[in-house]
Amino acid sequence: EDEIIEQTVQITSSIFSEVCGVLLLNEQGTILTPHPSYIGADIKNWQNGYPVTEGITGRAVTSGSAIRLGDITTDPKYIEIASEIRSELCVPFWVHDHVIGVFNVESKQENAFDEKDERLLHTIAAGLGTAIEKLRLYKAEQAQGRREAAILDLMRTAASSLDLNQVLQSILGQLIKVIPADTGTIQLLAVDHLNILAAIGTEAMVFAKHAPLMLSDFPINNYVVKQKQTMVIDNTLLDGRFRPFDGNVKIQSFLGIPLIAKGEVIGMISLASYQPSRFTTQDAELGLAIANHVSIAIENARLFDTEKSRRKQAEILHKATEALTTSIELEKLFEIIFDSLAELVPYDSASIELISMGNYMITAGRGITKELLNKNFSTRMKKWGTGEKTRQPIIISNVQSDDRFEKLEGSEYIRSWMGIPLFSQGKLLGYLNLDSRTIGFFNNDHAAIAQTFANQAAIAIENARLFHEENRRSQIIE
Repeated sequence: EDEIIEQTVQITSSIFSEVCGVLLLNEQGTILTPHPSYIGADIKNWQNGYPVTEGITGRAVTSGSAIRLGDITTDPKYIEIASEIRSELCVPFWVHDHVIGVFNVESKQENAFDEKDERLLHTIAAGLGTAIEKLRLYKAEQAQGRREAAILDLMRTAASSLDLNQVLQSILGQLIKVIPADTGTIQLLAVDHLNILAAIGTEAMVFAKHAPLMLSDFPINNYVVKQKQTMVIDNTLLDGRFRPFDGNVKIQSFLGIPLIAKGEVIGMISLASYQPSRFTTQDAELGLAIANHVSIAIENARLFDTEKSRRKQAEILHKATEALTTSIELEKLFEIIFDSLAELVPYDSASIELISMGNYMITAGRGITKELLNKNFSTRMKKWGTGEKTRQPIIISNVQSDDRFEKLEGSEYIRSWMGIPLFSQGKLLGYLNLDSRTIGFFNNDHAAIAQTFANQAAIAIENARLFHEENRRSQIIE
């Protein structure tokens, strides 16, 4: 395209030799930019273009008509790109039914251009428009062919494996071929935050280190997820919703696409470019169509993982329940509980707190500081709710911002926490506590399996306590 424009300008300058050049309109139809082949004019100050609301050429675009001025000094809209200019002739040229640019010639003579010049420039401009149209059509067909091939590859990739991380990374690689971008991520929703499961590009890799991404901290991500809509940002530097950090200062345009399965948002895709206004409405529409295939692949992989996990959990739960019956020594029993629990729910630390004389005591622990062991403390049960709520697991996504969590000395590392009530014969014995250094780590699936195990563990603990109490009484009688 550049070569066609340059050759046309050179040929035309043999007729209009003083100032001769082409200005191209951006896709949004808002900015005119002089082509580098411009002859006889100083365009260095206009390399970033100027709005179509300015200049004579801008007026030609907005009106869609040629403009011929015999004396430019009478028109305040004139933008000077060469000194001592007195007359100007500019003719818009078209592709299909919309203006894509303006052919502009200028002269230092007054009334230098007449109707014949205007007709000639019309003919040249029309020929240039036709040549560009054919070239763009050819390029569009090639691009469409590449896109269709890439989409087919993407769909094959989505159906090729049930390994979620592998599928998402492969899909993202294919997606960037379909919608060219410098970086990209696939982020999956977990209640109030997003986890990055796939990333391509330096900025994306750095961004992944910020994970989990709290929705409250990232307005763009929050909008895409909550509104279930795509978002295109042409210039991130001018959009206050974009959150810059050291690793993404080169990013200038952004495309966010929601991932929706069965009517619910399960995450989002983000694409970013070093160029401003890189992504179009068509890119957003195509991205949304592709996202449907991605969502299906994610759901299939999740269903497979869930079924696989349930089978494994059922086996572990059976073994864990059997293990609870192997000892009535409390210390041994606590170790069995921690070992079995680690097989069912990953944790960084865990503890068992039992009720004694109306107070709570951390009776046993794994991965916690010694100072917390055998420590008595009181708590207001109402803060956890009343009635049936007291019989249900409690999950806190970030304990550091939740006043309900008792922030004891030595627990500063804890970010997410899950408390599982220990009931035996309708009586609350205490809680099984699981801690994680990761915000938002525990979920309802963790709670369900942990509660099932805790129900058996509570019976074992109560039996062991009764056995020890009976032994103690026997020793006193003797």
